[in-house]
Amino acid sequence: MGKLFFICLTFLAVVSAAKDFQSTPKGEQTHPALILLHDQWGLDSFTVHEAERYGDLGYFTVAVDYYGGKVATEPQEASRLKERVVLSSVLCKIENIYSTLSANPKVDKTKIGIMGWGLGAGFALKFSIQKPVVKVVIINYGLPISDVGELGKIKSTLLAIFPENDSRVTPKSLEVFKKDLAAAHVPNEIHVIKGASQGFFDYSRTSSFSPKGSDEGKKIIINFLSRHLALTGYSK
Repeated sequence: MGKLFFICLTFLAVVSAAKDFQSTPKGEQTHPALILLHDQWGLDSFTVHEAERYGDLGYFTVAVDYYGGKVATEPQEASRLKERVVLSSVLCKIENIYSTLSANPKVDKTKIGIMGWGLGAGFALKFSIQKPVVKVVIINYGLPISDVGELGKIKSTLLAIFPENDSRVTPKSLEVFKKDLAAAHVPNEIHVIKGASQGFFDYSRTSSFSPKGSDEGKKIIINFLSRHLALTGYSK
């Protein structure tokens, strides 16, 4: 325990310039919580908007920044920032945020979920494996893990949403992922958004954004959260 704490402090020093974004819902009752993990672009306007949107829906939301406050506008810049990220530091930071949320009297510590897009989806999946504490994990167009032993460590209910047009996630690899989740006894939902491409949720990326696909995906997520991370008597 002491060693892990020391390692976390060391890694947190690396991301001390991070600018996490928090959205606190109105109301005095306890709320479920969501940890949001950004894609390769950084904690951009899309991710902040999503944090605000889920806050308005009644979820105590924290959008994590692991780029030290930097946001990429070009693919080359995003690649450079992504290459500098240390997985262990990100996972450690998420763990600290989870602990802070669990100790917050306004948060129902039995209803904390994690969700990511692209790069962040991979971090969300890895965190749910390394620290099986969250109630739900949602991955949006991230790379699936094909390892029954690793997937078997997950104690969350998993939702995965993939675009139909993604060269990295083929129908064959998706079938393997489904079979591995079943073999690992992980309760899950897998959805493929027809006609959509990688990054279809992000309205700020005009080349990949799909209004229809985004709306469909958001409805799937809200429905999933209402069943597995349900609000209780929330009113604004």
